[in-house]
Amino acid sequence: MLIAINKIRDLEKFFLNEIVNERIIDFRIALKLNMDINVYLLVENLNVNNYTHLLYNNKVTIEQITSGDCKNDGFYDNLFKIEQKIDFGLRRRLSNLLEINENHNIKLPCPIISFYSYKGGVGRSTTLAGFAAHYAYHYKKKVVILDCDFEAPGFSNYFDLTSEILSRKSGVVEYLLDRQFLNDKIDLYQYLIEVSKEYSGDGEIHIMPSGNVSDEFVNNGNKSLDIHRSHFLEALARIDLTSDESILFQFNDLFHDIKEKIKPDLILIDSRTGFNDIFGVMAFHLSSLVVGFFGNNIQTQPGLHFFIDSVKNIKNPNFSVILINAIISEGRLFDNFKDDVNSYLENNLDANDEPLIIEMFPLNRFHILERIGTKDEYKPDFINLIRKKSYSDFNMIFEGIIKNITDNEDIKKDNSIKPIIIDDIKIIRKIDLNALEIRMSNNNYKLLPKEIMSLKCKVLENLKNDMPRLYGEEVTKMDENYINQRFYFRECMKDVFNRDKFLILGSKGTGKTFLYNALKEEYFISQLQQKARKIDEKYTFINIISTTKDKVKNKRLEVARWFKISEVKDTDFFFNRFWMVYIWNSIFIESDIKIGFKSKYDVLPITNDEITKRRFLKIIESDTEILKIENELKEIDSYLKNKKQNLIILFDQLDNIVKPIYWDKVISPLINFFRSNQYLRILPKILLRSDLFEKLGNLNNKQELKSQSISIEWSQEEIFAFFFKILFAKSKSEFYNVMNALQDIPSKQILNVKQASGNDNQVPLDKLYLKPLVDTFFGKWADGRDSKSLKYGESYDWFYKNLKNADDTISLRPFIDLLNESITYYFKSNSDRNIKPILSSFYYANSHARKYAVKRHFEDLAEEEGNKDLLIIFDYIDKEAPLALRKQSLKKGEFESLIANVIKKYNETLDNKSIEALRDLLIVNGIISVYTKPGGYTSYNFALLYKYYLGLSNKRYEQNTSGYNR
Repeated sequence: MLIAINKIRDLEKFFLNEIVNERIIDFRIALKLNMDINVYLLVENLNVNNYTHLLYNNKVTIEQITSGDCKNDGFYDNLFKIEQKIDFGLRRRLSNLLEINENHNIKLPCPIISFYSYKGGVGRSTTLAGFAAHYAYHYKKKVVILDCDFEAPGFSNYFDLTSEILSRKSGVVEYLLDRQFLNDKIDLYQYLIEVSKEYSGDGEIHIMPSGNVSDEFVNNGNKSLDIHRSHFLEALARIDLTSDESILFQFNDLFHDIKEKIKPDLILIDSRTGFNDIFGVMAFHLSSLVVGFFGNNIQTQPGLHFFIDSVKNIKNPNFSVILINAIISEGRLFDNFKDDVNSYLENNLDANDEPLIIEMFPLNRFHILERIGTKDEYKPDFINLIRKKSYSDFNMIFEGIIKNITDNEDIKKDNSIKPIIIDDIKIIRKIDLNALEIRMSNNNYKLLPKEIMSLKCKVLENLKNDMPRLYGEEVTKMDENYINQRFYFRECMKDVFNRDKFLILGSKGTGKTFLYNALKEEYFISQLQQKARKIDEKYTFINIISTTKDKVKNKRLEVARWFKISEVKDTDFFFNRFWMVYIWNSIFIESDIKIGFKSKYDVLPITNDEITKRRFLKIIESDTEILKIENELKEIDSYLKNKKQNLIILFDQLDNIVKPIYWDKVISPLINFFRSNQYLRILPKILLRSDLFEKLGNLNNKQELKSQSISIEWSQEEIFAFFFKILFAKSKSEFYNVMNALQDIPSKQILNVKQASGNDNQVPLDKLYLKPLVDTFFGKWADGRDSKSLKYGESYDWFYKNLKNADDTISLRPFIDLLNESITYYFKSNSDRNIKPILSSFYYANSHARKYAVKRHFEDLAEEEGNKDLLIIFDYIDKEAPLALRKQSLKKGEFESLIANVIKKYNETLDNKSIEALRDLLIVNGIISVYTKPGGYTSYNFALLYKYYLGLSNKRYEQNTSGYNR
């Protein structure tokens, strides 16, 4: 820290308070080069206030000024006209890093990409050289490379450039000074080297080195000052990198000279390592894309964090960034790197900012690259690596860069084209869609803008009437038509027939009960068997526990109500037998009708009363009776084997018969009973909420159990595929007609998507097929049509980023509710005049829609057994939490203070629960995540899903929070 700056901050807080108390009118603080601090106070009357206690060893001077002084003295008048209260004065270095000036009027001649690394030895220059060759050779492009690592020139190690060639050319440093001297008469080619066609193929690569640092004499000179290296150092000493205006316009001249002479498709800049002015100029002022290289060690974190902070402050919509994790030896390191970057991004957003999405790639250690630029380099290795694309990491990075600059150029083109707008929205209602369909049957017919708009509104209108508004378990009619038109068959469902997987795990809203209800329908089962290729054997499904909508109602016994669990001496033994009896009883209630096997014993209904309790106890407590039950289950298993049948027994809504507080004692024995399933043809499927499973005790090797489970958490691809199945049910023709008419997606690609989706409208879970659909419906960019910003990423990624839970799972419910609310608002506003996209981010990304999206999801989550305390926590945050604690990211001390406040106010309602218990409740429900940095720093982060619902801010408050600073 700098003591002087800390002192300035103390003075700032003090005098802001003086303004509040009306002791002064205003103030300004200035830091001088000698680190003295000047304070100017605007007051009503002089000598009223004494501030001598603030002078701090005479390094602080305080001057009081009246309004009359301002009128009579231009210096004071101008001083208080400046809005900024703090002036840190003239900096000798790094101004371009500390203050990014985006107000210059420099127009880039082509995409400019800066390659930067905080530390050396991470493959930055090698990757730049490889990309230049890749882009020139495979895309036949002209590339110019500028070596701006002035203090350590070294790019000349690449492309087989000899010292003789280098000694004849000057570079960037000399050019900047020579142009000041010669103006437009400068000869660019004296500073450029063209690379051999071995590397560039049908393209071109030109290099401008940092400068000529050879020991050769200049023009036959004979003094030390006359060697090229001395000239280079003299030029370098004279370049003013602290003046952004001066250096920006010098580089502007260079860029346009290059454009005029070379006409490049791309300019690549090799920037120097660490914190430096040239990086500030090139990366943040003059680049359209910055590629940053960072390792995994702690020493690189300050540079990585500064890099991210700088990037998120840039408002230029055509600026973007890629991060390279280099040089790594195993995939786990890249996963850690991504987690660290994403956590830092989420924890350090400014108030009301959208999440920043940064594309990241790994760069693994590779022996050929390590030899490039050294005496051990074998030139054909590098050439073949580029030509044959034999290094997968390079291929991913290079195509990521190319896609990025292509997208940027597309945006510029889009900005130059005025969007097609329908002036009179009422006109679309008058179009006869049936007549339009006849006209469209002519392949040569080209839709008019008003006709496209009409089709677009028809798609949205159908969705408005057809989008699911009730959650899955509330579907009352799951007939053949519903299953064909609306039911989305998920890949995970096919594992229902996998005999080794007996647990089905999913968080609230993933569709456990929806799947449970579907498995009661014979048509659905037959369709699922075909998709899973399990048609050679017969599968019968029996529900072990009755739910409110089951046809068979007599299978329900509330355990805690009829059994004194606390008095059971050996719960494992007792409930192992209990479940054997319950399963036997449930199966044989229906086995005669469903599979043709009748019990030898009297089978009575399982009623929720004392009668069933006594009957169960009689069997459980008798070895003879339990043996009869055990043998009959084995008999039915043998019967099924001989008939080549399988009996799948389903357990759902277990929390309705066993309260979660008793699950360790009651449900764990059920899981252990089937963990090593003794039956060949009786196949259990136990549906559990993920949060309750995570809390479950009395289980050994719980992680191994996950390999025996089916996860039904939704993926980013699945929520889109589900949505488009709903859309295609009523609007397939209209949607594809709009898609073709807009001409944003190549017609061949549209045809591939249609064919891949098939007659059942199940879009494959592949970005190749889903993204064109998403781009057409939601627009390519999440920032909206007008901003055209790459900063917050594409719509395809925005939904997952903003709707995911803290544990990185995503729930379907908020997605559906968000779209329902967005479409409703679309028709209420009646203000959309653009023919594309079909539904823009103006409707789906606004705070009202996002708040609505989580409302029902959270209320439903909190109603689940064991989750009622969530209502208390959320209510406190929403209505009573101080602003300093109402943040998306909280330090450990802040989070503990927040929960302690909740406990203090609602202790009795919360049954004296601890901070740890409430913390765990939030974690297992995916509401918060815990992020721990090396060194012990811990933060608690709310999922972005809840940001608008709770009114959370990302702003880091400046007031004293010393009580929460751990």
